[in-house]
Amino acid sequence: MCIYIYTVFGCGHVVWGRRIQRCSIAKSDKRSTGCAKRQPHAHRPRKFVRKCEKCLNLHTTLIKIKAGIAECKATLQLACLMDGTEKGRVDAKGEGDEKTHNKVSRNVHNTG
Repeated sequence: MCIYIYTVFGCGHVVWGRRIQRCSIAKSDKRSTGCAKRQPHAHRPRKFVRKCEKCLNLHTTLIKIKAGIAECKATLQLACLMDGTEKGRVDAKGEGDEKTHNKVSRNVHNTG
C-alpha cells in the first residue's frame, strides 16, 4: 500500500492528497500510478472544521429549495384567500383541505 497525505473535513468527508511513499508493488511497477490501495500517513492528516465543497454546495442548494417551497406555500395561501375560501389554508406540514386544493388548482390551470 502506498502512503498518502489525507485531509479530513468537519462534515466527515476525506480527500486524499499527494503520495508520500511508494510501496514495493509500485516500485516494481514501471508505471508511475502506483498500486490501487492507499494507506493514510498517520502523522500528517490535515483536519478542517469547515465542510467540504460538495457539502457547502448541497447546503446552498437546500436553502434555495426551501425558499422556493415557502414561496409556493405563500402563493397557494394567497390564491385561497382570493378565492374566498378560508378552509384552503396550508398548515406547516404542507397539508390543506382537499376540496379547496382541487378547486384552486383548477382555477390556476384555467387561467393559464
